[in-house]
Amino acid sequence: MSRCVVVLLCALFEGATAQPFNADWLAKPVEPSKQCTKEDLKDIKAWMIDLDGCMYIPGSLVHGAQKFYHWLRDTKKSYVFLSNTAFKGPIGVQAKFKKREYLMEPEVPIDHVWTAGQALGLFLKENATDGSYIWLIQRTAKYKIGKDTIYDSCYNQVKLTAGQEKFSKWQVRTFFPREEEFHDWLKKANDYIKASPDAPQKFFFALCTEKPEDRHSDDPSFSSIQKIEYRPDGYMGWSNTVLDMMIRFVKNGATFINTAPDQLEPEKKAPDGVTMHTGSIGPWTAWIKDAIYPKGWKRPDKGGKLTASMGYGGCHRNMTGADKLKLEQVAMVGDNIASDHTGGNLLGVKTVLVLSGVHSVEDTKFFCKENRPTCWLKDVGEIPKILGGQQKSTYLRPQAGAAAGVKPPAGAEPEQIVAEGVSEEDPCA
Repeated sequence: MSRCVVVLLCALFEGATAQPFNADWLAKPVEPSKQCTKEDLKDIKAWMIDLDGCMYIPGSLVHGAQKFYHWLRDTKKSYVFLSNTAFKGPIGVQAKFKKREYLMEPEVPIDHVWTAGQALGLFLKENATDGSYIWLIQRTAKYKIGKDTIYDSCYNQVKLTAGQEKFSKWQVRTFFPREEEFHDWLKKANDYIKASPDAPQKFFFALCTEKPEDRHSDDPSFSSIQKIEYRPDGYMGWSNTVLDMMIRFVKNGATFINTAPDQLEPEKKAPDGVTMHTGSIGPWTAWIKDAIYPKGWKRPDKGGKLTASMGYGGCHRNMTGADKLKLEQVAMVGDNIASDHTGGNLLGVKTVLVLSGVHSVEDTKFFCKENRPTCWLKDVGEIPKILGGQQKSTYLRPQAGAAAGVKPPAGAEPEQIVAEGVSEEDPCA
């Protein structure tokens, strides 16, 4: 794992959605798939595990999640849960696993969780010089700890991870109540980039959510977590004004950070089988990149699992003994090829696609070969089975409308699936 930082920092990935490809190969037959075998996973001693779509979906745990968690603990494997959610930290993840519908026992330790909010804080700590200007578009996470209601946000995670001393030397805003103040930021950014184009970065814009719906107090001396202003009705939402502001800030010199490259969020299927995915940050990232091209197109930076901050934070800080392992002894498990497997491949570890969330095996042919998973499984519950010698060649899909982790009605016959294949054609070649 000692090479993980070098691997990530040297990798230049502009996002799976931005990769050009020739669509002619789509009509070609799909080659046989590669389902994970014991041989693929037998040497893995440390596991980096996605959460949304991998351990849970809206409304329930994924089938096999509890079994997989117990197996990790019982076999004393090194592990860390990675979340591309930038507006909550480890306590928020722990609190979610305490809810009835997501109950995970025993309690998930907070030192086994690393989120995109923490990764953003680490990135800014390492890259934002004193006096930097940082604009965060964010939302608030709200959850219960005992009888207490706790609020968290991207703002808080940046502050907690970077540290008060470093944070206090930045100008951080979550909104601009006065147009004049924002224009002043634009002028300063423009002057700075013109006067010293090769100087350290000083202006940053981070997209922490695809659904902005709250803000902090406009008091620059804001410090208390409990003072977050919770606004479910939205402090500005998406509007032409906000979109124009984002474009102008980046084109005038700010570095844009997308905290997650995901195109979609895991779905909770409708009773009639209608697909109910919702968009994530990835499409907004692609829109901003397209809007600023060619001026400023080099300034967008990677986010979430595609960063050294996420990979390094996950593999070194939160997995005991992982720094002594070789890369081939580490695996990334997730449901989203654009983030989980692209990030794992940049890190140089094995990647396992689970079919409980966003992407299917068939979807792999739409991604460049270097972004595809090593192999696939039905869900995380298959990992203990395989490493215990109980491997199955077929799997079952719940009836339409049944969420993962929920048994089909009595007497209902689950649909048998013919394994789909991973194409050997490369759309990016």
